[in-house]
Amino acid sequence: MEVILTKVSKLGNVGDTVTVKGGYARNHLLPTGAAVSTTPENITYFDSIRSDLEAQAAEELKQARSLAAELSKIVLHVPAKVSEGTTIFGSVGVIDVLQHIQKSHPQIERRQVQLIGGAAKELGEYEVTIQCHRDVVVPLTLTIVDIADE
Repeated sequence: MEVILTKVSKLGNVGDTVTVKGGYARNHLLPTGAAVSTTPENITYFDSIRSDLEAQAAEELKQARSLAAELSKIVLHVPAKVSEGTTIFGSVGVIDVLQHIQKSHPQIERRQVQLIGGAAKELGEYEVTIQCHRDVVVPLTLTIVDIADE
């Protein structure tokens, strides 16, 4: 089924005509307003509002880039209780990282944060990425330190 995208997504940019499976279009894209079907009326209507949608998408990208600039300044130091050597009790996961980030940026959601390699179970440095926009990903370094050292 062919649809015209009205929002930026994994499928493409605003205004792109893409072919997707019928169920995906009917159950997700069309009800959420992320796309419209390619009827002659919709093509005419979409051409009339295309510039507004493109301006909105450009504004979202601009906001994501400014958020990325702010996020790149964050220092992620998470204290953890150590059991033996460098092994910590439990683990430090995405939720722990998210709570630390949300102290200064409450608009960041769980789905935007990814801890590369899964939950951290030892002291040290780990990679974290925050996806502010489809095209804007912020890499950060998470440092897990012994709670006794703080």
